[in-house]
Amino acid sequence: MATRQERIQHLARRNLLSQRLPEFSARLSAVLGQAIGPERLALLDDADALMQVFGASYGKVMRAELEGSSRFFSENDAHLVWEGVSDLQRQLADEVVFALIKIENDVVAFSIQLSCALASAEAIVCFDGDSLRLLSTDGTQGILVDYNDGDLIENFQIALWGDRWARHPQGIRSSFGRLSGA
Repeated sequence: MATRQERIQHLARRNLLSQRLPEFSARLSAVLGQAIGPERLALLDDADALMQVFGASYGKVMRAELEGSSRFFSENDAHLVWEGVSDLQRQLADEVVFALIKIENDVVAFSIQLSCALASAEAIVCFDGDSLRLLSTDGTQGILVDYNDGDLIENFQIALWGDRWARHPQGIRSSFGRLSGA
């Protein structure tokens, strides 16, 4: 049970986020070239829960406890990241997913077609500041495209997990090269 202080902090966080959402939605809509209205945004508690599922699954992939793969890329190999994401867009079945995007210290979740999110991956990473996080609606599949500006050797990371998204045709492996755990 949440303490009174925790409930107040949660309400303040929800109020602040609701004030920022109209501008956020307008900017995100411009980046994606499609309207991201309130009906596509998850509630704060739902977004928090989705981010927890995403983070836990990512951690399991990195510890080899969940079917998936991950690879780091240098700044010089950035073209491989975007080529590989394009391959994913072509090869994965299209479905509605949740994208998790940062808005200051919070995360906003919104529904989007997987193909659209992958087609806009580079723009979303720039908009977010460092990552594209996609999670299937059932929470079993995930994609992370992460940009780390401060590390020239491990400048980008691609992580995939889940029985549908991590098991992809051979063509994706040729774009990403050898993925660890694959």
